[in-house]
Amino acid sequence: MSLATVTALNDYSVDIPVADFSQFNVILAIKRDGDYMPVNDQGPFFVIYPFDSDTVLQGQPYHGRAVWQVKAIAVE
Repeated sequence: MSLATVTALNDYSVDIPVADFSQFNVILAIKRDGDYMPVNDQGPFFVIYPFDSDTVLQGQPYHGRAVWQVKAIAVE
């Protein structure tokens, strides 16, 4: 299984199965309401799942895979 290791500015790190990105339409957000997200408001990047679109996503492990203030993504 291919994994994307996502690391935040505070060094929080989580492995996300690459399949999640297409299966659940996970996005790497850079803007909210048309404006770039500043670091002090979950920016500069935010890996986010569409939690409201599927009840499967409304718990763990998916909530733990949402990462804000992303500084690095490594895919293996």
